[in-house]
Amino acid sequence: MVTVEFHFDFGSPNAYLSHLVLPEIEKRTGVKFTYVPILLGGVFKLTNNRSPAESLVGIKNKPEYERLELNRFIRRHGITRFQRNPFFPVNTLMLMRGAVAAQFEGVFEPYFRAEGAVRLGPGIGLGLAVVKSLVEAHGGSIHAGAARGHGTRMTVTLPAVS
Repeated sequence: MVTVEFHFDFGSPNAYLSHLVLPEIEKRTGVKFTYVPILLGGVFKLTNNRSPAESLVGIKNKPEYERLELNRFIRRHGITRFQRNPFFPVNTLMLMRGAVAAQFEGVFEPYFRAEGAVRLGPGIGLGLAVVKSLVEAHGGSIHAGAARGHGTRMTVTLPAVS
């Protein structure tokens, strides 16, 4: 099986929309996507670029064309659960740090117990590994994220049953 890295930032609408179509690509091609959290702002800075939200300001028709392409993608893939963030662009530094930490700590690996989990009660650390295997067995995906003051957020995506 071929594995492809999917580099994403929680704040990127394009990354979110791509995430929604990846399961169909995996099913159709047999490729397995591995999620790699990145700080898109850091990538822009490192490569001496700016986000489209910044770089297209004042360029006639460019932002409108980008919205048109975004809407075409949404229609083509039948995406119904997308809403533009009125506060975009957003700073995702804390969210992405949480995602990187979750991935680094191996929260989806068998027998993982978070530091300090022992005081919360007994367990052997199979919870998320079992959830991950069940979700993937049903053609879905699970991803961890964090928001300051709100704890960890697990997102499970499952294909619709017809």
